[in-house]
Amino acid sequence: MRTIRVFIILFLAGFNFMASQSRELDSLSAAVKLMPEDSLKCETYLKMAYLFYSGDASEMYAHKALDLAKQLNSPGLAGKAFHRLAWSYGLDEMDKKTAYLDSAAASFTKINDAYGLGNVFDTKGTILMIYGSIEESFESYQKAYDYFSSFPDEERKAGVLNNWAIAEYTGGNTQAALEKYQTALEYRLKEVPVSHIDIARLYQGMGECHRLNGNLDLAATNYLKGYEHRSAADNIGVVESMMSIASMIYEAAEKQEDTTSILALLNTYGFQSSQDLIEKSEKTRGVSDRPGLQNEIMDVKRQNYLLKGDFEAAYGLLEKQKEYQEQNKLKESSLEALADMKVRFEKDQLK
Repeated sequence: MRTIRVFIILFLAGFNFMASQSRELDSLSAAVKLMPEDSLKCETYLKMAYLFYSGDASEMYAHKALDLAKQLNSPGLAGKAFHRLAWSYGLDEMDKKTAYLDSAAASFTKINDAYGLGNVFDTKGTILMIYGSIEESFESYQKAYDYFSSFPDEERKAGVLNNWAIAEYTGGNTQAALEKYQTALEYRLKEVPVSHIDIARLYQGMGECHRLNGNLDLAATNYLKGYEHRSAADNIGVVESMMSIASMIYEAAEKQEDTTSILALLNTYGFQSSQDLIEKSEKTRGVSDRPGLQNEIMDVKRQNYLLKGDFEAAYGLLEKQKEYQEQNKLKESSLEALADMKVRFEKDQLK
């Protein structure tokens, strides 16, 4: 359960606030109507499909892009449109998702576009991982890595390794995951400028692997390194880092394990206790606009109540969570709800 939760939350850091995305959508919507039927208009349709990310609107703009790409006889743009369409459908329509990815691969193959093919197989690996086909996702990630290795692009190789590592530890192989995270980290640390958010994701993943291995001190060390990089980027992902540590402390306390060294490590970062982590998370700028993060905080608070034996408070919070989730389900067509849905995927790595 923890692995799934971390996967859902792990990619939050790269997302823009929806207010800015909404303004960008309004601007593009007005501009695209005045554009001639050329490649720029096709790219604009793709950008709009990407901003909507999934659902009917994303599908509509991706189809517009595909139709225009065919008119322009551009395999490259057609490949991008097919790739975008693969994300527009849910996991209940895997036949369509895989068919569009196959079409994207065929389009990119026509023009020997290794970058496009790398993106296709990276995406296919992630979709297969989410769907539960872990072994098949490994094959796709290997192909993606091989394509990106055919030209000098360390950033894309690091992105594939990050996704691949998640698949590894989701499948129970934490050692293989740690090796991939470490290789990706070596790539990222050489980048100029340093990408704090991408580095933080790697530390977060390594923290999760060490936690699964039962090495709580190493887990806390990596979670805090991720927190440090997210803080440097003034990124809301700091909430994930803090909640991972607090949750781990409560889990260890429930098993009557010693958490003294973890608390000492927290003190060096200015945190007084696990309760301090929760309070700082609740006060983080922008968290009120993120239903997924608010739900994560409530999960950890409920864990604390159960540890203390305050079952009445835990039950009350559970009822509040259910009510909160129902309220947000009513907003699924809005951009605010769409922002939370995007938490499931790594937007920066899959564009």
